[in-house]
Amino acid sequence: MEYNHWSISEEITTKVWMHGFEINVRVETGYQDVNVISECLGGDCYGLAELSKKITPKVVLDIGGHIGAFGLCAKRYWPDCELIAVEPCKMSAELYRRNLEDNKLKGTVLNKAISYNPDRNKLLYASRTSGGHIVLSEKEAKEYIDTRYRKYEDRMDDIEIITAEELTKDYGVIDLAKWDCEGAEIDAFRKMDKETAAKFRTMVGEYHLWGDGKKILQASPLDEMRFWEDTKRKFPHLLWSWTGTAGGADKYGKFQAWPKAH
Repeated sequence: MEYNHWSISEEITTKVWMHGFEINVRVETGYQDVNVISECLGGDCYGLAELSKKITPKVVLDIGGHIGAFGLCAKRYWPDCELIAVEPCKMSAELYRRNLEDNKLKGTVLNKAISYNPDRNKLLYASRTSGGHIVLSEKEAKEYIDTRYRKYEDRMDDIEIITAEELTKDYGVIDLAKWDCEGAEIDAFRKMDKETAAKFRTMVGEYHLWGDGKKILQASPLDEMRFWEDTKRKFPHLLWSWTGTAGGADKYGKFQAWPKAH
């Protein structure tokens, strides 16, 4: 079977005006883009309004940047911050850049994915949400496509990968980081070294506990408990709070982490 690859020229975009910003979105999946904008800018799902009363970050890192809703929100509260975004989808990264430029804002958008496995360098596209694409190995991606697992699309892209160690080497201490990257945050928290972990001062985001080799949500409550115990040991300087799903097998939700000492 041949697998489809995608180019930016294949997508048509338009603009919407929401929450004080002019925002470029895809036409075909615009409702999915708008949902993310509404959740982040309208619903303040990462709690930046409250954080803005307590912190003034110099460096803000947006991992899983999508088309820039978090970055726009960060610039609303901290216009002088250095913004760095990591987004593996080529079109989303391009829209992120346009959305900063069209609103006369500055930032760096890296068209890369967080990954600690060099074989996981393929981006597989989700059909139900423009922010749900997942980074896999080529073998894993082909299996997902062939089995129609969770209705992922028959298209994948080669992507560049980057680690938290490389990001902190280039940008130093990260005063505020947002992590929302379809499970890659789990691998990063587990595998980054402690010296790198110490460079993250405040964090917000969403966590996704998938099973090994499959995007299946963990069934055991112990999996979630062990992850958070390991995370607290990796980031002993941070005070963690998380809100998972209630009941069932789903193990994902929002989190925040604040510095214990100021």
